[in-house]
Amino acid sequence: MRAPFLLPLLMLAGCTAAVIDAPSLKPRAAEKSEVPMPDDASEPQVAADPALLAHIAEIEKVAAEAHAAFEQARGPAEEAVEKAGNAPPGSEGWTVAQQQLSALDATRGGIGHAAADLDGLRNDPANATSGNRTAIEAASQRIEALSTSEADVFTRLSGMLKN
Repeated sequence: MRAPFLLPLLMLAGCTAAVIDAPSLKPRAAEKSEVPMPDDASEPQVAADPALLAHIAEIEKVAAEAHAAFEQARGPAEEAVEKAGNAPPGSEGWTVAQQQLSALDATRGGIGHAAADLDGLRNDPANATSGNRTAIEAASQRIEALSTSEADVFTRLSGMLKN
């Protein structure tokens, strides 16, 4: 009766782990060493691609239009927040101020899209030349300044309302 169970056990006993002579998957010394990056002085200076400059200009135009919409919505939001004063949450003045802040916040998306478009350009290997990178970075700094100013205004106005 025990013989049928004994046969599989004997077969398993023969299945021992075999030693495989394969290379290790651990990082090699060459893979651990840092790769020196070229400095800007050693890189050949190349002018920015005119097509890229035109694309950047279009992105900045969209960002400027979005910022203008923000500035247009800023006045009514500031007015509503000032009118709400210390109104309790849920009151009519507080609700109107919240709605105006929501409308103001909705206008901030255009700047975010412009920044994302520039990030896409920055990460594109086709734009790796020095002139292209310089143009993208300059535009990114200008758009980041707009984004920061909008965030500061929104944070200030939001902080004026009771929660």
